[in-house]
Amino acid sequence: MRFTMTMLYTATLAALTGTAFAQESVDAYPSRPVTVINPLAPGGSGDVETRLYNQKLSEALGKPFIIDFKPGAGTTLGTALVVKSRPDGYTLLTVSPSLTIAPAFYKDLPYDVNRDLSPITQMSKRATMVVAHPAVPYRNMKEFVAYMKSHPGEVNWGTNGAGSISHLLGEWLQTLTGTKMTFVHYKGVSGLTTDVLGGRIGATVFTFTSALQLVKTNKLKILGMSTTERSPALPDVPTVQEQGIPDFEYPSWLGYFGPPGMAPALVAKLNGELVKAAHSPDVIKTMAADSTTLVAGTPEQLKKLVATETARWQKLVTQAGIKLEE
Repeated sequence: MRFTMTMLYTATLAALTGTAFAQESVDAYPSRPVTVINPLAPGGSGDVETRLYNQKLSEALGKPFIIDFKPGAGTTLGTALVVKSRPDGYTLLTVSPSLTIAPAFYKDLPYDVNRDLSPITQMSKRATMVVAHPAVPYRNMKEFVAYMKSHPGEVNWGTNGAGSISHLLGEWLQTLTGTKMTFVHYKGVSGLTTDVLGGRIGATVFTFTSALQLVKTNKLKILGMSTTERSPALPDVPTVQEQGIPDFEYPSWLGYFGPPGMAPALVAKLNGELVKAAHSPDVIKTMAADSTTLVAGTPEQLKKLVATETARWQKLVTQAGIKLEE
């Protein structure tokens, strides 16, 4: 009995001491620079936004939050580095929806996106647009769908790579409308943009930021917005949903994650600072300029988003038989 009580006392003391040390480390965090891995190439999705939030975190917490680009294999290389890192908050991840697409294509991933990351917050979401050259014979989504139905397979839908979000959104659009397009895959956005502007591509999707200036200079026209509400910057452009495709809704987003096993108190600390950053007047002004909606939600909301999107893309890829080598 004495031995049992001694062991119980020792275990309880160890637990309490561990909790105290964990709390102390969270209170002192960060005591050195923090690396924020972006698994995309510089200039890609969320680059400017990540830098903005990192600056806010640096100012609030007194240590540099440094972006480190680790592109490759559909964001899986950079993500894997974070998954394998210590859960001490000194290696974080900012990533776009590519995180939720990768599991549908890479069957041997060394991690599970729903289990092996610590969600911190979805910082934002931004509209994507279905766009086309001004000379195409359709002016909006209704006419575009009607044209595809009367000309099956004749419309070239451009993507910035097989398995990219622009590819999957095209496949999803086909599924929802019962139409057929021909997919033309490019190695990145540069060649795709050139051919859209040259009228060699019938339609594709661009982010609001990348398309806005081209639309304003009449080099592109918008067939529909992917969000549930019209953009304040382009109030006359209807959403895809308004035009008879009620299930098509897709905003791009940016999320902050940490390695698996991060202490809830540390996650809460980072979440709180990022929420404050999102409510800063200069951040609001900067993000509003490219029609970005600030979310800054809870870890649980980001976890749900990842689970929902991972399941959606897995189902679509399986049903459509999409392969990366296309």
